[in-house]
Amino acid sequence: MVQRQARRLSVTGAGMKSFYAMRRANGDWFAVDDNGHVRMPIFKSSSDAIIARSRDNGMECFRPVAFDACALEQLRKTDGNTASFLIVADPSRNLKHGLRATFTELAPLMVDLQRVDPKNENSYSKTNR
Repeated sequence: MVQRQARRLSVTGAGMKSFYAMRRANGDWFAVDDNGHVRMPIFKSSSDAIIARSRDNGMECFRPVAFDACALEQLRKTDGNTASFLIVADPSRNLKHGLRATFTELAPLMVDLQRVDPKNENSYSKTNR
């Protein structure tokens, strides 16, 4: 299932290292109602997020921020594994046309960019200990 999801993500052009999501200054994440499910749209670039914001006035108080492995872990700590997402490939379309992903489908695709300090091969972050 995750491999099929990864294939669909590469088709949409979404990167595997970091995504962008819309967040308010108070820390709230932007989410949409998708047939009774609350889903958080995530974008492949901050410019895609800005384009989507220009088309949806509900996002006017939100700004694009990096949604990486660290942000995903913080979301898991507050919401558990219940978070769901819409991976938006085309920001000019309705957000609900995004690829639906659950927390467990998205988590393996996120890459922690701080695994190894390139200056010191023996230096690992907490994810490799």
